[in-house]
Amino acid sequence: MDDIPIRYITDKKTRSHMRVRELADVLNGGSLNSDLHRHDFYFLLFLKKGTGSHRIDFKEYKVSERSFFILRPGQMHQLHLNSGSEGFLIQFGNNFYKPTDSYTQKALRFCEKKNFFSFSPDQCKTALNCCTNIHQESKHNDGGRIQSTLAYLDLLFIFLYRNFNEKKAANPNTTYYQEQLDMLLDVVESHLKEMKQVSDYASYLNQTPYQLNKITKTTLGKTFSEVIADSVLLEAKRYILGTSNQIKEIAHHLGYDDVSYFIRFFKTNTGKTPEEYRRSKLAMR
Repeated sequence: MDDIPIRYITDKKTRSHMRVRELADVLNGGSLNSDLHRHDFYFLLFLKKGTGSHRIDFKEYKVSERSFFILRPGQMHQLHLNSGSEGFLIQFGNNFYKPTDSYTQKALRFCEKKNFFSFSPDQCKTALNCCTNIHQESKHNDGGRIQSTLAYLDLLFIFLYRNFNEKKAANPNTTYYQEQLDMLLDVVESHLKEMKQVSDYASYLNQTPYQLNKITKTTLGKTFSEVIADSVLLEAKRYILGTSNQIKEIAHHLGYDDVSYFIRFFKTNTGKTPEEYRRSKLAMR
């Protein structure tokens, strides 16, 4: 079975590596057109100005001035940038940036789930300053370069969290459930192929189905079974559109021994069979 194309910063041995480039150097006077693919690293795109389009996990964004995108490892995207776009492209692996304090961890989790930020002129100046400092530090060879870069990344994510978290004034009870949701979503992402039932996760996490439903209903307004289904559908769509694999191969890859059951599940939730979904989306490209 073919996998979704994965891009690395350099190669698999350097996942802790970091790379920062100005968009002028990336574009080199032309435009950028990428096919659907994944990264094994964080992908940060800051645009002081520019035009184009950016599709992240099947959500379409318009590229414009004063915008910022962040993708976490594993997300699928397709990017088109027109010539003349200005800004920075920042890439780093999981092993390079690992915030240790709870506030910065919370800020990173918030940013990687939001994916897109649109800045006011003043916000753009702050983001530009952070990205410029990160770029300058990346060119240094003297001591403290990594420590300074990590500090500027902390500042960038804290800035985004402070300015765009609409729930930052939430009561402690809501904050608790949000933190529990973040943990729960990480577990779902890691065990999606072998665990599809609420009872599976309840047993794994030593919690009751009621407790898990309470977390997702409080934060997302969905049952936990709906959250699991959404996660399965997202991964299925990634493989349906990101590869030419047969549907039975995709079903088996996602942990379904009964292909017909997978097809029924997909159609119930999307209104189309996997093949119909593939044809309809490919026809729109």
